[in-house]
Amino acid sequence: MPRPFWEPVVTSAFSRLNATLYACARSLRNLAAHGQVRGVSFNLPDAPVTTYGCLAFLILLSLYIMFGMTNPHWYYSLIAGIVILVGTDIGYEISTRHVAKHGLSELGRSHPSEHDKIGTDVR
Repeated sequence: MPRPFWEPVVTSAFSRLNATLYACARSLRNLAAHGQVRGVSFNLPDAPVTTYGCLAFLILLSLYIMFGMTNPHWYYSLIAGIVILVGTDIGYEISTRHVAKHGLSELGRSHPSEHDKIGTDVR
C-alpha cells in the first residue's frame, strides 16, 4: 500500500518545528546563563495540564508510528521504540544526577584551558 501523500509533509513539518524549538531553547538558556535575561521559566502555560496534554500527544504519535500496520515488519518499529524509550530514560537519569552533583555548566566557554588567568576568552 502506498504512503499517503501528506505523510512526508507532516514529517518535514514536525522535524522543522523540533529544530526551531531546540534552537530557541538553547538561545534562551545561553542568554540566561550570561545574565542577559531575568526570570526565565521553562514551564508551559497552564502547567501541568498542558504538560500532560503534550505527553499524551507524543504517546499517541509514537503509537501511531510504531503500530503502522502497513509494514509487514511492524514489530521492528515496536522494538526500536522501546529501545529509544529506555535509552532516553537512562540518559535523562544520568543527566539529572550529573546536574544535581555538578550544577549546570556555563555556556559559551568550551574548556577552561581556552581562557587566560583573569577569565577572558583567549580565542
